[in-house]
Amino acid sequence: MGVEGREAVYVGDRVSTDVPGGAKAVGMYAVIVDRSGSLGIDDLGGGSRPDFIISSLLDLPQILGCNG
Repeated sequence: MGVEGREAVYVGDRVSTDVPGGAKAVGMYAVIVDRSGSLGIDDLGGGSRPDFIISSLLDLPQILGCNG
């Protein structure tokens, strides 16, 4: 897409694979969708901390600063 990692956002639902192996591996911001609200701080390993945790994809515009 022609953008740097820091200019992109990776949205996933598995902290253990989507954050360190996906987003953080290439310098992207990591967003985890936790629809059940069950993700606790103990579930987040040292290198696996997402930048944002949201409960719905409808929350994306707010964290991206989109008006709409």
